[in-house]
Amino acid sequence: MGTKPTDYLREYSRRLTTIEGNTTFYALPESKTIASWVNDTPDRFQFCPKLPKAISHAGKLSENIKKAREFVHRMQELGSRLGPMFLQLSPAFSPDFFEELVGFLEAWPVDVRLAVEVRHADWFQSINHTKLTRTLEQLGMTQVILDTRPIRTLAPRLFPGSDAYDFLLNDLSAVERSTDLTTLKKSFTFLRFVGHPRRQFNSTFLEAWIDRLTPRLAGGEDVYVFCHCPDPRFAPFISRLFYRMAAGRIPLPALPWDDLETSTYQQGELL
Repeated sequence: MGTKPTDYLREYSRRLTTIEGNTTFYALPESKTIASWVNDTPDRFQFCPKLPKAISHAGKLSENIKKAREFVHRMQELGSRLGPMFLQLSPAFSPDFFEELVGFLEAWPVDVRLAVEVRHADWFQSINHTKLTRTLEQLGMTQVILDTRPIRTLAPRLFPGSDAYDFLLNDLSAVERSTDLTTLKKSFTFLRFVGHPRRQFNSTFLEAWIDRLTPRLAGGEDVYVFCHCPDPRFAPFISRLFYRMAAGRIPLPALPWDDLETSTYQQGELL
């Protein structure tokens, strides 16, 4: 987020549509920074900012409502470029704090879309999950779907002899997520897909998402899909694979990077 593209990259970025804004988790950007984001991206581009950890991870949510409103006000400077925001809760935030969460969500501005990511394993127990999804539906919100299956269920180690990614495979609080589409609200979908560096290990999982999401796309629903990878160098290729698979089902514009000369491309700096 906050990328300042070169003129060359700008030429090929006209159909890029969104970015998951993780930098806002660490600091509230200044107005001049937001203005530069708008200036340096195409007209139809949208930003999906993560709420700052000073709101989601510091003290009670009910004590941070004012901070949340200030954050929303600043992000609204993006104008039409503002996509759904997302609240990523701490792994320690369990269903015991359900009423606290409800109070925070009820204070959220009704004209700003919000997706909520829960990470404590107890949220995925049937009774708790039902309460959560019903509440989000009533408030016009949705649940962030984080699919980590490619990196936690496949036998081959990502890099044999290295334990760099073991925490992703063994820490339940880091990997326990829901992939139940009952959590996907009709108005928009917010999927975060954590893929394997080896393409062949992603295809089956991506195909299942394509089966579920292309009817929503064809029906005019906003679908936000963000592809990640433990090795971030592979994330763009997972995104490309997902997009091409979807384009095989429904009409989609060609990706602008299909014609990009990768030997001369240099990634812009984050400001």
